[in-house]
Amino acid sequence: MSTKNLVSRAKGFTRTKGFTLIEVLIVVSIIGLLAAIAIPNYIHTRNKGYCSLVERDADAVAKGLAGYFGNPYHVALPDVKDVAAVANPVVISGDPNEIIYIVVKDKSNRCPDDYQRSMDGWDMTANTYTKEME
Repeated sequence: MSTKNLVSRAKGFTRTKGFTLIEVLIVVSIIGLLAAIAIPNYIHTRNKGYCSLVERDADAVAKGLAGYFGNPYHVALPDVKDVAAVANPVVISGDPNEIIYIVVKDKSNRCPDDYQRSMDGWDMTANTYTKEME
């Protein structure tokens, strides 16, 4: 080391490249604030996706039933495996000549209550979605 470097160090700290503690704390607090806003919204949107999965399963079964009854020899209710492959438990009931009920259970139990209250077909007590086919 040269004598000039030792003298400049002895006089005090000189600012070199880098961030101060205050700058780092401000950036971390801004990131924390953004995370506090974004994470609950993300969780709510993800949970609504579980609701959409149940509704899509009911629609898939309805389309499968429409195709199944397109054959004139099919006059009785089929089993679920005959009409669609779905991710959630499904029950098909009713009279095929009157009305058919497709009941899909949300096996994840993560569909938000406020979404279920706002949409037709949801039963919050059983956590199921019912689609009617006439």
